[in-house]
Amino acid sequence: GDHVYDFSSRKRGSNVVVIAGDVHRDYQRVADYDENGKFSDLGFYDGSELNDTAIIVMTTITDAYGCSKYPENPEMIMGTVTEQAVDIVTICPDGNVRLTRIGAGKDRAILYKK
Repeated sequence: GDHVYDFSSRKRGSNVVVIAGDVHRDYQRVADYDENGKFSDLGFYDGSELNDTAIIVMTTITDAYGCSKYPENPEMIMGTVTEQAVDIVTICPDGNVRLTRIGAGKDRAILYKK
């Protein structure tokens, strides 16, 4: 389903990360204000430093059943450690976020400050 979340009351200079599980896709996307001032999905996150207003929407694949049909997903093989995926989320003292992957896929990061 579709959900609308209003983060407009958050304190300036703080960031939000949305982590969604139980989906069949594995990606990070950036939501931020576009050139027209509208809060929008700006596409896949490329690892670059983010604006103070940016939000990362991250999904993690669940299991080897049906997850391999999307090109951004890592290969999953039933009966191996890659038949599932879990992210260990570490919020670092510098404000960045480190995601350590167990199972299919690779480690990820979210860079808010250099």
